[in-house]
Amino acid sequence: MSDLIHRRVQTAPISLALLPDELQAEILLRLPSQHHHLLRASQVYGLWRRLVRNPVFLGSFRERHNGIPPLAGVFHDRSFFCNRRFTPVGEDCSAILWCPTSLRILDSRHGRVLFLGQAVLVVWDAMTGLFEMISTLPSDWTACDHNNLNSAVVCTASNDDEGRHGDCRASPYLVVLLAGRAPRAFVSVYSSVVREWSQTIWYDGLPMWVDVCPGPCVIIGTTLYQPLLASHTLSFDLETRNFAVVPHPVETAWMDVQIMKLGGRTLGLVVADNADFSLHFWEREEAAGHWVLRRTVHLHTLEPQPALGAAPLRTGSLRSVELLGACEFGNVIFLKTRLDTYLFYLDSMQLKKLSSGNTIPLGALSPYESFYSPR
Repeated sequence: MSDLIHRRVQTAPISLALLPDELQAEILLRLPSQHHHLLRASQVYGLWRRLVRNPVFLGSFRERHNGIPPLAGVFHDRSFFCNRRFTPVGEDCSAILWCPTSLRILDSRHGRVLFLGQAVLVVWDAMTGLFEMISTLPSDWTACDHNNLNSAVVCTASNDDEGRHGDCRASPYLVVLLAGRAPRAFVSVYSSVVREWSQTIWYDGLPMWVDVCPGPCVIIGTTLYQPLLASHTLSFDLETRNFAVVPHPVETAWMDVQIMKLGGRTLGLVVADNADFSLHFWEREEAAGHWVLRRTVHLHTLEPQPALGAAPLRTGSLRSVELLGACEFGNVIFLKTRLDTYLFYLDSMQLKKLSSGNTIPLGALSPYESFYSPR
């Protein structure tokens, strides 16, 4: 297939032109989900270009891949290389996306990226370049410290209970602002339909020392989960507007913890344990109201860094890992060691190097996952 798809080919090979259109569409449906495969197919000849721009074909393509968009790359909020704040994943280097360094990245979800400027929010479709500006923040938030402000852009067009989506680009969305310091948390919600903010919703149930901390949230169904300091997570139901505080397992206290979505429908934790250079995966059983340890992964058993596992346990050792983020469906998490930044694919239990040395700035990463969309 790769021999047929080439950027410079503009006419159809005779063998392709003789095939029925339906069969050619079936060929394209079997391409991998990464956007550059359809992009290159559109440059073969006219029929394929029309196919990959057809909404019906694109819908079938998403269904073929279970509605789970591929990981195109990651955004990082700080950059040492001019305005290069996006690192592509995979072999296609044309997927580099550029954004201004003057805007702070708050969230990336369902093909949209949310930025914060000087009292302005920007919702950007990085694949097509389209953006929308939310020019005013809620009046209650003008005095809020923007460095401690958390936010999420949430598509409202979920297709099933696992949160799989179709083409979100034409769908309504919500922007959720969240901040707080014990004992109070507060939330405002912006609707792209009515183009206005809700009244600020207050919650006075945060335990002592449990403040809202900057960090990526998780959306499961209609519930937003936001990490808190001191081993807790705050939940906020976008429909009922109810809050709850979820304590983490006592075994995870004082460890590096990342909340994530497991199986598309349950809240999970990945915990970095540097004492034995491992990751622990916990799942929340809502019915029982407690956490269950599902898996432990010893990093020294994984390629491509067995030498790290053999390093002696001592201060300054290379045997340390920092959690940087997780993909929407929990199938990829991002790790930083003293040498490199890695993607850890949970399905295949494989590590893949994202960058070498210090080319990725410190801090959380925002995964960008999106299907191909013609400009």
